[in-house]
Amino acid sequence: MKKNVCIVMAAMMAWMIAGCAQTESNNVNAGSETSQEAIDDVPEGPSKTVNIAINENIVQLDPHNQSNLPGYMMWTMCMEPLILEDRKGNYYPLLCESWEHDDEGLEWTFKLRQGIKFHNGEDFNADDVAATFDRILSRRNELQNAIEYWTLLDTCEKIDDYTVKFTYTQPDSTALLSFSNTAIIPNEAYAEYGDELWNQQMMYGTGPWIFQEWSDGQFTHYIKNPDYWDKENFDSYYDEVYLRHITELSTAVAGHISGDLQANLKTGGIDEDLLGLYAGTEDRIQMIDVQSGMYNYIGFQCAPDKVFHDKNARFAFEYAIDRQSILDNILGGAGKVPNGIINDSCVGYDDTIPPYEYNPDKAREYLAASDYDGRKITIVSNTSTKKAEETLLAISENMNAVGFNTDILVTEPSTMLEMRKSGNYDLFYVGNMHNAGDPCQVLNLRVLNDVHKSNYVNEEMNALIEKIKTEMDTETRNEYISQVSKIIREEAAPHSAIVQMNLKEAIDYGVTGIDLFTDGNFRIKYVTYDPSLATQK
Repeated sequence: MKKNVCIVMAAMMAWMIAGCAQTESNNVNAGSETSQEAIDDVPEGPSKTVNIAINENIVQLDPHNQSNLPGYMMWTMCMEPLILEDRKGNYYPLLCESWEHDDEGLEWTFKLRQGIKFHNGEDFNADDVAATFDRILSRRNELQNAIEYWTLLDTCEKIDDYTVKFTYTQPDSTALLSFSNTAIIPNEAYAEYGDELWNQQMMYGTGPWIFQEWSDGQFTHYIKNPDYWDKENFDSYYDEVYLRHITELSTAVAGHISGDLQANLKTGGIDEDLLGLYAGTEDRIQMIDVQSGMYNYIGFQCAPDKVFHDKNARFAFEYAIDRQSILDNILGGAGKVPNGIINDSCVGYDDTIPPYEYNPDKAREYLAASDYDGRKITIVSNTSTKKAEETLLAISENMNAVGFNTDILVTEPSTMLEMRKSGNYDLFYVGNMHNAGDPCQVLNLRVLNDVHKSNYVNEEMNALIEKIKTEMDTETRNEYISQVSKIIREEAAPHSAIVQMNLKEAIDYGVTGIDLFTDGNFRIKYVTYDPSLATQK
Protein backbone atom coordinates (compact mmCIF):
# COMPACT_ATOMS: atom_id res chain seq x y z
CA MET A 1 0.00 0.00 0.00
CA LYS A 2 1.37 3.35 -1.00
CA LYS A 3 1.43 6.34 1.30
CA ASN A 4 0.74 9.55 -0.61
CA VAL A 5 3.02 12.21 0.78
CA CYS A 6 2.18 15.29 -1.27
CA ILE A 7 -0.03 16.05 -4.28
CA VAL A 8 0.47 19.40 -5.90
CA MET A 9 -2.36 21.92 -6.01
CA ALA A 10 -2.25 25.27 -7.75
CA ALA A 11 -3.15 27.16 -4.61
CA MET A 12 -0.43 25.39 -2.60
CA MET A 13 2.20 26.13 -5.22
CA ALA A 14 1.25 29.79 -5.33
CA TRP A 15 1.54 30.00 -1.55
CA MET A 16 4.81 28.09 -1.57
CA ILE A 17 6.61 30.31 -4.08
CA ALA A 18 5.05 33.75 -3.70
CA GLY A 19 4.70 33.44 0.04
CA CYS A 20 7.77 31.40 0.89
CA ALA A 21 9.08 34.27 2.99
CA GLN A 22 6.09 33.82 5.30
CA THR A 23 7.17 30.37 6.44
CA GLU A 24 10.01 31.60 8.63
CA SER A 25 9.53 34.08 11.48
CA ASN A 26 12.91 35.68 10.85
CA ASN A 27 12.34 36.44 7.17
CA VAL A 28 12.77 40.03 6.06
CA ASN A 29 9.45 41.86 5.67
CA ALA A 30 7.66 38.53 6.04
CA GLY A 31 4.04 38.46 5.02
CA SER A 32 4.21 41.26 2.47
CA GLU A 33 2.68 40.95 -0.97
CA THR A 34 3.62 43.40 -3.69
CA SER A 35 1.65 43.77 -6.91
CA GLN A 36 3.45 44.68 -10.10
CA GLU A 37 1.11 47.69 -10.32
CA ALA A 38 2.34 48.95 -6.94
CA ILE A 39 5.95 48.71 -8.10
CA ASP A 40 5.17 50.43 -11.40
CA ASP A 41 3.45 53.28 -9.55
CA VAL A 42 6.73 54.27 -7.88
CA PRO A 43 7.97 57.22 -9.99
CA GLU A 44 11.64 56.67 -9.21
CA GLY A 45 12.22 53.28 -7.71
CA PRO A 46 15.61 51.96 -6.67
CA SER A 47 18.07 50.43 -9.06
CA LYS A 48 17.05 47.21 -10.74
CA THR A 49 20.33 45.72 -9.48
CA VAL A 50 20.58 44.44 -5.90
CA ASN A 51 23.95 43.90 -4.22
CA ILE A 52 24.15 41.51 -1.29
CA ALA A 53 27.32 41.03 0.75
CA ILE A 54 28.34 37.69 2.23
CA ASN A 55 31.54 37.31 4.24
CA GLU A 56 32.78 34.11 2.59
CA ASN A 57 33.96 33.21 -0.87
CA ILE A 58 32.77 30.32 -3.01
CA VAL A 59 35.40 27.59 -3.26
CA GLN A 60 34.22 26.10 -6.58
CA LEU A 61 31.00 25.86 -8.61
CA ASP A 62 30.06 22.18 -8.68
CA PRO A 63 26.51 22.20 -7.21
CA HIS A 64 26.96 18.69 -5.82
CA ASN A 65 30.25 19.44 -4.10
CA GLN A 66 29.55 22.52 -1.98
CA SER A 67 30.87 22.71 1.57
CA ASN A 68 29.97 26.22 2.69
CA LEU A 69 26.99 28.56 2.85
CA PRO A 70 27.90 30.79 -0.14
CA GLY A 71 28.08 27.66 -2.28
CA TYR A 72 24.56 26.72 -1.22
CA MET A 73 23.35 30.28 -1.87
CA MET A 74 25.01 30.18 -5.29
CA TRP A 75 23.36 27.08 -6.70
CA THR A 76 19.92 27.74 -5.22
CA MET A 77 19.78 30.99 -7.20
CA CYS A 78 20.04 29.34 -10.59
CA MET A 79 19.35 25.64 -10.02
CA GLU A 80 16.45 23.86 -8.35
CA PRO A 81 15.79 20.58 -6.53
CA LEU A 82 12.73 18.38 -6.85
CA ILE A 83 11.15 19.77 -3.69
CA LEU A 84 11.43 22.95 -1.62
CA GLU A 85 11.83 23.11 2.16
CA ASP A 86 11.23 25.88 4.68
CA ARG A 87 13.88 24.68 7.18
CA LYS A 88 11.12 23.95 9.68
CA GLY A 89 10.27 20.43 8.55
CA ASN A 90 7.77 21.35 5.81
CA TYR A 91 8.27 20.35 2.17
CA TYR A 92 6.51 21.41 -1.02
CA PRO A 93 6.64 20.37 -4.70
CA LEU A 94 9.05 22.31 -6.90
CA LEU A 95 10.32 20.50 -10.01
CA CYS A 96 7.96 17.66 -9.19
CA GLU A 97 4.17 17.67 -9.10
CA SER A 98 3.88 15.03 -6.40
CA TRP A 99 5.66 12.20 -4.67
CA GLU A 100 4.79 9.06 -2.75
CA HIS A 101 6.64 6.26 -0.98
CA ASP A 102 5.83 2.74 0.12
CA ASP A 103 5.12 1.83 3.73
CA GLU A 104 8.74 0.83 4.40
CA GLY A 105 10.17 4.00 2.89
CA LEU A 106 12.32 1.98 0.46
CA GLU A 107 10.72 3.14 -2.82
CA TRP A 108 9.98 6.77 -3.62
CA THR A 109 8.19 7.76 -6.84
CA PHE A 110 8.14 11.32 -8.18
CA LYS A 111 5.84 12.76 -10.84
CA LEU A 112 7.69 15.60 -12.58
CA ARG A 113 6.39 18.89 -13.90
CA GLN A 114 6.15 19.36 -17.65
CA GLY A 115 6.93 22.43 -19.71
CA ILE A 116 10.06 23.50 -17.79
CA LYS A 117 13.29 24.43 -19.58
CA PHE A 118 16.88 24.78 -18.42
CA HIS A 119 18.69 28.04 -19.08
CA ASN A 120 20.42 26.48 -22.11
CA GLY A 121 17.08 25.58 -23.70
CA GLU A 122 16.98 21.88 -22.76
CA ASP A 123 13.60 20.48 -21.70
CA PHE A 124 13.43 19.27 -18.11
CA ASN A 125 12.36 15.64 -17.79
CA ALA A 126 13.22 12.33 -16.14
CA ASP A 127 16.49 12.02 -18.06
CA ASP A 128 17.84 15.02 -16.15
CA VAL A 129 16.87 13.55 -12.79
CA ALA A 130 18.43 10.22 -13.74
CA ALA A 131 21.63 11.91 -14.91
CA THR A 132 21.83 13.89 -11.69
CA PHE A 133 21.58 10.86 -9.47
CA ASP A 134 23.74 8.66 -11.69
CA ARG A 135 26.46 11.24 -11.16
CA ILE A 136 25.91 11.32 -7.40
CA LEU A 137 25.81 7.53 -7.02
CA SER A 138 28.85 6.95 -9.23
CA ARG A 139 30.86 9.36 -7.05
CA ARG A 140 29.36 8.39 -3.74
CA ASN A 141 32.60 8.79 -1.77
CA GLU A 142 33.77 11.95 -3.55
CA LEU A 143 30.99 14.51 -3.87
CA GLN A 144 29.96 16.37 -0.72
CA ASN A 145 26.28 16.04 -1.57
CA ALA A 146 26.61 12.28 -2.00
CA ILE A 147 28.48 11.81 1.27
CA GLU A 148 26.13 14.01 3.23
CA TYR A 149 22.75 12.97 1.84
CA TRP A 150 22.77 9.82 -0.30
CA THR A 151 24.58 7.01 1.51
CA LEU A 152 21.41 4.87 1.63
CA LEU A 153 20.23 5.41 -1.95
CA ASP A 154 20.64 2.39 -4.25
CA THR A 155 19.17 3.36 -7.62
CA CYS A 156 17.33 6.09 -9.51
CA GLU A 157 15.22 4.68 -12.32
CA LYS A 158 13.41 6.49 -15.14
CA ILE A 159 9.88 5.06 -15.42
CA ASP A 160 8.73 7.35 -18.20
CA ASP A 161 9.57 10.84 -19.40
CA TYR A 162 8.04 12.44 -16.31
CA THR A 163 8.23 9.73 -13.65
CA VAL A 164 11.25 8.55 -11.67
CA LYS A 165 11.61 5.97 -8.93
CA PHE A 166 14.24 5.94 -6.18
CA THR A 167 15.12 2.71 -4.38
CA TYR A 168 16.92 2.68 -1.03
CA THR A 169 18.90 -0.08 0.62
CA GLN A 170 17.40 0.99 3.94
CA PRO A 171 14.78 3.55 4.93
CA ASP A 172 16.18 7.10 5.04
CA SER A 173 14.73 9.27 7.80
CA THR A 174 16.03 12.43 6.10
CA ALA A 175 15.00 11.62 2.53
CA LEU A 176 12.91 14.78 2.06
CA LEU A 177 15.73 16.99 3.34
CA SER A 178 18.10 15.23 0.94
CA PHE A 179 15.85 15.75 -2.08
CA SER A 180 15.46 19.43 -1.18
CA ASN A 181 19.25 19.90 -1.07
CA THR A 182 20.14 18.31 -4.42
CA ALA A 183 20.31 20.43 -7.59
CA ILE A 184 19.00 18.84 -10.78
CA ILE A 185 21.43 19.27 -13.69
CA PRO A 186 20.73 19.13 -17.46
CA ASN A 187 21.37 15.70 -18.91
CA GLU A 188 22.46 16.71 -22.43
CA ALA A 189 24.85 19.43 -21.32
CA TYR A 190 26.42 17.18 -18.70
CA ALA A 191 26.79 14.35 -21.23
CA GLU A 192 28.66 16.76 -23.54
CA TYR A 193 30.84 18.63 -21.04
CA GLY A 194 30.93 16.61 -17.82
CA ASP A 195 32.60 18.51 -14.99
CA GLU A 196 33.71 21.16 -17.48
CA LEU A 197 30.22 22.59 -17.02
CA TRP A 198 31.33 23.94 -13.66
CA ASN A 199 34.92 24.67 -14.72
CA GLN A 200 33.61 26.79 -17.59
CA GLN A 201 30.93 28.39 -15.39
CA MET A 202 28.03 26.94 -17.38
CA MET A 203 25.65 26.79 -14.42
CA TYR A 204 22.56 25.79 -16.37
CA GLY A 205 19.54 25.42 -14.12
CA THR A 206 15.77 25.94 -14.11
CA GLY A 207 15.67 28.71 -11.51
CA PRO A 208 14.50 32.35 -11.61
CA TRP A 209 18.07 33.64 -12.00
CA ILE A 210 20.57 32.88 -14.78
CA PHE A 211 24.18 32.53 -13.68
CA GLN A 212 26.53 34.98 -15.40
CA GLU A 213 29.92 34.94 -13.74
CA TRP A 214 31.87 34.03 -10.63
CA SER A 215 34.87 36.27 -10.02
CA ASP A 216 36.88 34.47 -7.36
CA GLY A 217 36.96 36.48 -4.15
CA GLN A 218 34.88 39.27 -5.70
CA PHE A 219 31.31 38.45 -6.73
CA THR A 220 28.80 36.06 -8.22
CA HIS A 221 26.54 37.67 -10.81
CA TYR A 222 23.02 36.64 -11.94
CA ILE A 223 20.45 38.09 -14.29
CA LYS A 224 16.71 37.57 -14.18
CA ASN A 225 15.36 34.59 -16.12
CA PRO A 226 12.67 36.08 -18.41
CA ASP A 227 11.29 32.61 -19.12
CA TYR A 228 11.17 31.29 -15.56
CA TRP A 229 8.64 28.47 -15.46
CA ASP A 230 6.82 29.82 -12.40
CA LYS A 231 6.99 33.51 -13.24
CA GLU A 232 3.30 33.82 -12.39
CA ASN A 233 4.14 33.20 -8.75
CA PHE A 234 7.58 34.81 -8.56
CA ASP A 235 8.68 37.68 -10.76
CA SER A 236 11.32 39.77 -9.01
CA TYR A 237 11.48 43.54 -9.25
CA TYR A 238 15.22 43.18 -9.80
CA ASP A 239 16.87 42.42 -13.12
CA GLU A 240 20.30 41.61 -11.67
CA VAL A 241 21.70 40.21 -8.43
CA TYR A 242 25.30 40.46 -7.30
CA LEU A 243 26.40 38.30 -4.41
CA ARG A 244 29.47 40.21 -3.19
CA HIS A 245 32.09 38.11 -1.40
CA ILE A 246 33.51 40.64 1.07
CA THR A 247 35.63 39.03 3.76
CA GLU A 248 36.71 42.33 5.35
CA LEU A 249 33.76 42.96 7.65
CA SER A 250 34.18 46.70 8.09
CA THR A 251 34.32 47.07 4.30
CA ALA A 252 30.94 45.36 3.98
CA VAL A 253 29.43 47.63 6.63
CA ALA A 254 30.86 50.74 4.95
CA GLY A 255 29.54 49.61 1.58
CA HIS A 256 26.09 49.06 3.03
CA ILE A 257 26.01 52.45 4.78
CA SER A 258 27.11 54.22 1.60
CA GLY A 259 24.33 52.54 -0.39
CA ASP A 260 26.57 50.41 -2.58
CA LEU A 261 25.06 47.34 -0.90
CA GLN A 262 21.42 46.66 -0.10
CA ALA A 263 22.03 43.79 2.32
CA ASN A 264 24.92 42.68 4.53
CA LEU A 265 24.73 39.01 5.49
CA LYS A 266 27.35 37.35 7.66
CA THR A 267 27.57 33.75 8.75
CA GLY A 268 27.41 33.94 12.54
CA GLY A 269 25.90 37.43 12.37
CA ILE A 270 27.46 40.87 12.06
CA ASP A 271 30.09 41.44 14.75
CA GLU A 272 28.70 43.33 17.72
CA ASP A 273 31.48 45.91 17.71
CA LEU A 274 30.56 46.86 14.12
CA LEU A 275 26.83 47.33 14.74
CA GLY A 276 27.37 50.83 16.11
CA LEU A 277 28.60 51.93 12.69
CA TYR A 278 25.02 51.65 11.47
CA ALA A 279 23.90 54.47 13.79
CA GLY A 280 21.96 57.07 11.83
CA THR A 281 20.80 54.66 9.13
CA GLU A 282 17.74 53.43 11.01
CA ASP A 283 15.36 55.02 8.50
CA ARG A 284 16.88 53.01 5.63
CA ILE A 285 18.42 49.85 7.08
CA GLN A 286 16.79 47.36 9.42
CA MET A 287 18.66 45.07 11.77
CA ILE A 288 17.16 41.57 11.79
CA ASP A 289 17.50 39.40 14.90
CA VAL A 290 17.76 35.66 14.32
CA GLN A 291 17.53 33.25 17.25
CA SER A 292 19.93 30.77 15.76
CA GLY A 293 21.06 27.21 16.23
CA MET A 294 24.38 28.08 14.62
CA TYR A 295 27.34 27.14 16.80
CA ASN A 296 31.11 27.42 16.83
CA TYR A 297 33.08 24.36 17.83
CA ILE A 298 36.53 22.87 18.25
CA GLY A 299 37.46 19.78 16.26
CA PHE A 300 40.03 17.47 17.88
CA GLN A 301 42.70 15.58 15.96
CA CYS A 302 42.60 12.18 17.66
CA ALA A 303 45.17 10.20 15.65
CA PRO A 304 47.28 7.83 17.79
CA ASP A 305 50.37 10.03 17.65
CA LYS A 306 48.49 13.23 18.50
CA VAL A 307 47.89 14.92 21.85
CA PHE A 308 44.11 14.56 21.78
CA HIS A 309 44.13 10.84 21.17
CA ASP A 310 44.34 10.84 24.97
CA LYS A 311 40.88 11.24 26.50
CA ASN A 312 42.35 12.95 29.57
CA ALA A 313 43.88 15.64 27.34
CA ARG A 314 40.47 16.24 25.79
CA PHE A 315 38.86 16.57 29.21
CA ALA A 316 41.64 18.95 30.23
CA PHE A 317 40.71 21.10 27.25
CA GLU A 318 36.98 21.00 28.05
CA TYR A 319 37.41 22.23 31.62
CA ALA A 320 40.10 24.78 30.69
CA ILE A 321 37.89 26.87 28.38
CA ASP A 322 35.93 29.80 29.80
CA ARG A 323 33.09 29.69 27.29
CA GLN A 324 30.96 32.27 29.07
CA SER A 325 33.82 34.76 28.99
CA ILE A 326 34.28 34.18 25.25
CA LEU A 327 30.56 34.73 24.73
CA ASP A 328 30.37 37.86 26.88
CA ASN A 329 33.68 39.57 26.15
CA ILE A 330 34.30 38.62 22.53
CA LEU A 331 30.85 37.96 21.07
CA GLY A 332 29.01 40.66 23.03
CA GLY A 333 26.79 38.20 24.89
CA ALA A 334 24.79 37.45 21.74
CA GLY A 335 24.09 33.78 22.34
CA LYS A 336 24.50 31.08 24.95
CA VAL A 337 26.86 28.37 26.15
CA PRO A 338 25.53 25.11 24.63
CA ASN A 339 25.76 21.68 26.21
CA GLY A 340 27.00 20.13 22.97
CA ILE A 341 26.98 20.31 19.20
CA ILE A 342 23.41 18.89 19.20
CA ASN A 343 21.91 22.02 20.68
CA ASP A 344 18.43 23.26 21.57
CA SER A 345 17.60 24.03 17.93
CA CYS A 346 17.71 20.31 17.08
CA VAL A 347 15.30 17.44 17.13
CA GLY A 348 16.43 14.96 19.78
CA TYR A 349 18.01 17.68 21.95
CA ASP A 350 18.71 16.44 25.48
CA ASP A 351 18.43 19.22 28.06
CA THR A 352 19.56 16.93 30.89
CA ILE A 353 23.18 17.04 29.73
CA PRO A 354 25.10 19.77 31.58
CA PRO A 355 27.58 22.00 29.73
CA TYR A 356 31.21 21.70 30.73
CA GLU A 357 32.03 24.03 33.60
CA TYR A 358 35.00 26.33 33.53
CA ASN A 359 37.28 24.69 36.11
CA PRO A 360 41.05 25.25 35.59
CA ASP A 361 41.96 23.11 38.60
CA LYS A 362 40.07 20.13 37.21
CA ALA A 363 41.68 20.80 33.83
CA ARG A 364 45.14 20.63 35.40
CA GLU A 365 44.26 17.32 37.07
CA TYR A 366 43.18 15.78 33.79
CA LEU A 367 46.23 17.11 31.99
CA ALA A 368 48.52 15.66 34.67
CA ALA A 369 46.81 12.29 34.20
CA SER A 370 47.37 12.40 30.44
CA ASP A 371 50.52 11.54 28.51
CA TYR A 372 50.91 15.10 27.21
CA ASP A 373 54.61 15.80 26.72
CA GLY A 374 54.56 19.58 26.36
CA ARG A 375 54.70 19.64 22.57
CA LYS A 376 53.39 22.72 20.75
CA ILE A 377 49.70 22.60 19.83
CA THR A 378 48.41 24.88 17.06
CA ILE A 379 44.80 26.03 17.15
CA VAL A 380 43.66 26.98 13.64
CA SER A 381 40.65 28.87 12.32
CA ASN A 382 39.79 30.82 9.17
CA THR A 383 39.06 34.42 8.32
CA SER A 384 35.34 33.80 7.76
CA THR A 385 34.73 32.52 11.30
CA LYS A 386 33.30 35.20 13.54
CA LYS A 387 35.92 36.81 15.80
CA ALA A 388 38.31 33.99 14.93
CA GLU A 389 41.57 35.58 16.07
CA GLU A 390 40.16 36.98 19.32
CA THR A 391 38.53 33.66 20.17
CA LEU A 392 41.66 31.64 19.37
CA LEU A 393 43.72 33.94 21.57
CA ALA A 394 41.27 33.43 24.45
CA ILE A 395 41.27 29.65 23.98
CA SER A 396 45.07 29.63 23.75
CA GLU A 397 45.37 31.67 26.95
CA ASN A 398 42.95 29.35 28.78
CA MET A 399 44.87 26.28 27.62
CA ASN A 400 48.29 27.68 28.44
CA ALA A 401 47.09 28.61 31.92
CA VAL A 402 46.53 24.95 32.78
CA GLY A 403 49.75 23.62 31.26
CA PHE A 404 49.24 23.26 27.51
CA ASN A 405 51.71 24.84 25.10
CA THR A 406 49.75 26.47 22.27
CA ASP A 407 49.90 28.96 19.46
CA ILE A 408 47.26 30.06 16.94
CA LEU A 409 46.88 30.28 13.18
CA VAL A 410 44.16 32.09 11.19
CA THR A 411 44.11 31.12 7.50
CA GLU A 412 42.00 31.63 4.41
CA PRO A 413 38.94 29.32 4.31
CA SER A 414 40.30 27.31 1.37
CA THR A 415 43.57 26.65 3.19
CA MET A 416 41.81 25.49 6.30
CA LEU A 417 39.49 23.29 4.26
CA GLU A 418 42.51 21.50 2.83
CA MET A 419 43.97 21.09 6.33
CA ARG A 420 40.79 19.44 7.54
CA LYS A 421 40.48 17.23 4.48
CA SER A 422 43.99 15.92 5.10
CA GLY A 423 43.77 15.80 8.91
CA ASN A 424 46.74 18.17 9.14
CA TYR A 425 45.77 19.97 12.35
CA ASP A 426 45.78 19.67 16.14
CA LEU A 427 42.63 21.68 16.87
CA PHE A 428 40.42 23.61 14.45
CA TYR A 429 37.75 26.18 15.31
CA VAL A 430 34.83 26.86 12.93
CA GLY A 431 31.11 27.55 12.83
CA ASN A 432 28.50 25.02 11.81
CA MET A 433 24.75 24.54 11.57
CA HIS A 434 22.21 21.73 11.45
CA ASN A 435 20.11 21.84 8.29
CA ALA A 436 16.44 22.25 9.24
CA GLY A 437 17.35 21.52 12.85
CA ASP A 438 18.18 17.89 12.12
CA PRO A 439 21.66 16.77 13.29
CA CYS A 440 21.74 13.64 11.12
CA GLN A 441 23.70 15.17 8.23
CA VAL A 442 26.37 16.62 10.51
CA LEU A 443 26.71 13.35 12.41
CA ASN A 444 26.82 11.31 9.22
CA LEU A 445 29.29 13.54 7.42
CA ARG A 446 31.58 14.74 10.20
CA VAL A 447 31.47 11.89 12.70
CA LEU A 448 30.48 8.61 11.03
CA ASN A 449 32.25 9.35 7.72
CA ASP A 450 34.91 11.51 9.41
CA VAL A 451 35.16 13.84 6.43
CA HIS A 452 37.55 16.10 8.38
CA LYS A 453 39.86 13.25 9.32
CA SER A 454 39.64 13.54 13.11
CA ASN A 455 40.62 9.85 13.37
CA TYR A 456 38.22 9.45 16.28
CA VAL A 457 36.28 6.19 16.12
CA ASN A 458 33.55 5.09 18.52
CA GLU A 459 31.72 2.04 17.26
CA GLU A 460 28.81 2.44 19.66
CA MET A 461 28.21 6.00 18.48
CA ASN A 462 28.63 5.03 14.81
CA ALA A 463 26.00 2.32 15.21
CA LEU A 464 23.60 4.86 16.72
CA ILE A 465 24.20 7.28 13.85
CA GLU A 466 23.37 4.49 11.41
CA LYS A 467 20.10 3.98 13.28
CA ILE A 468 19.34 7.71 13.23
CA LYS A 469 19.69 7.61 9.44
CA THR A 470 17.18 4.79 9.03
CA GLU A 471 14.73 5.05 11.94
CA MET A 472 11.36 6.39 10.77
CA ASP A 473 9.69 6.52 14.20
CA THR A 474 10.24 10.02 15.58
CA GLU A 475 10.32 9.15 19.28
CA THR A 476 12.77 6.28 18.83
CA ARG A 477 14.94 8.36 16.51
CA ASN A 478 15.10 11.23 19.00
CA GLU A 479 16.23 8.83 21.70
CA TYR A 480 19.11 7.68 19.48
CA ILE A 481 20.11 11.32 18.97
CA SER A 482 20.07 11.86 22.73
CA GLN A 483 22.31 8.84 23.21
CA VAL A 484 24.80 10.22 20.70
CA SER A 485 24.83 13.53 22.59
CA LYS A 486 25.67 11.68 25.79
CA ILE A 487 28.53 9.75 24.19
CA ILE A 488 30.04 12.94 22.75
CA ARG A 489 29.81 14.46 26.24
CA GLU A 490 31.31 11.41 27.97
CA GLU A 491 34.11 11.02 25.42
CA ALA A 492 34.77 14.73 24.82
CA ALA A 493 35.13 13.87 21.14
CA PRO A 494 35.34 14.42 18.29
CA HIS A 495 33.89 17.94 18.63
CA SER A 496 33.59 20.42 21.48
CA ALA A 497 30.87 23.10 21.30
CA ILE A 498 32.16 26.51 22.39
CA VAL A 499 29.30 28.98 21.79
CA GLN A 500 25.83 29.06 20.23
CA MET A 501 25.10 32.39 18.59
CA ASN A 502 22.21 34.73 18.05
CA LEU A 503 22.60 36.61 14.79
CA LYS A 504 22.03 40.13 13.54
CA GLU A 505 21.87 40.80 9.82
CA ALA A 506 21.37 44.16 8.07
CA ILE A 507 18.99 44.63 5.12
CA ASP A 508 17.51 47.72 3.50
CA TYR A 509 13.85 48.38 4.08
CA GLY A 510 11.94 47.38 0.99
CA VAL A 511 14.29 44.53 0.07
CA THR A 512 12.27 41.42 0.77
CA GLY A 513 12.27 37.70 0.06
CA ILE A 514 15.62 37.07 1.74
CA ASP A 515 15.20 34.04 3.99
CA LEU A 516 17.15 34.08 7.26
CA PHE A 517 16.65 30.62 8.70
CA THR A 518 17.05 29.71 12.35
CA ASP A 519 19.51 26.97 11.38
CA GLY A 520 21.91 29.71 10.22
CA ASN A 521 21.33 29.31 6.48
CA PHE A 522 20.40 32.11 4.08
CA ARG A 523 18.40 31.87 0.87
CA ILE A 524 18.21 34.79 -1.57
CA LYS A 525 16.47 33.05 -4.47
CA TYR A 526 13.23 34.98 -3.93
CA VAL A 527 14.75 38.43 -3.41
CA THR A 528 12.57 41.29 -4.64
CA TYR A 529 11.54 44.85 -3.72
CA ASP A 530 8.39 46.11 -2.00
CA PRO A 531 7.97 49.90 -2.14
CA SER A 532 5.43 49.86 0.68
CA LEU A 533 8.18 48.64 3.02
CA ALA A 534 10.91 50.98 1.79
CA THR A 535 10.92 53.19 4.90
CA GLN A 536 10.69 52.49 8.60
CA LYS A 537 7.20 52.85 10.00
